[in-house]
Amino acid sequence: MSPLVSDEVWAFALVAGLFVAILCYQTWTGYRDIDRREDDHVDDRHSDAFFVVITITCNTTATAWALWVDIGVIGARPLVLWLGVALMIAGFAFRAWARRVLGRWFHPVVTAKAEHDLIRDGPYRWLRHPIYLGILVSYIGFGVALGTWPSIALTSVPALVGLLYVIHVEESVLA
Repeated sequence: MSPLVSDEVWAFALVAGLFVAILCYQTWTGYRDIDRREDDHVDDRHSDAFFVVITITCNTTATAWALWVDIGVIGARPLVLWLGVALMIAGFAFRAWARRVLGRWFHPVVTAKAEHDLIRDGPYRWLRHPIYLGILVSYIGFGVALGTWPSIALTSVPALVGLLYVIHVEESVLA
């Protein structure tokens, strides 16, 4: 007797559900408890919107590619699926750690706070932008979990381009 739902559908549901859960959690934690003061200077040049639009478009395209062009690729390579899921979780965990270390200095859009301190704890000991690295690793993991080279390219390259733009804007605002 064949299963009601194929392994590919379960694999896709797992990957897509995990990715959506990560995005929702990141959005929720990004916008709750924002400590904004009148002397904060917000000048993100729409970098957050640029990143969101480019990554949603490319992740949707990558998902469509994996589902309709390379049908069955995900279910054919379970090791690749689990490697991708592990990368997604690792990237999310690293980002969450970096976000927690920033504490009240975190803001979801580029903001220069009046009495901002340079953070040198946690992952900031080694990296200038650990939150962005965690995000990029999650996106790469999503592409890997989809199981096709075009999906990996479509999730990671636009995310990298978007994050580089956000970093450029952040560096110019905070300089």
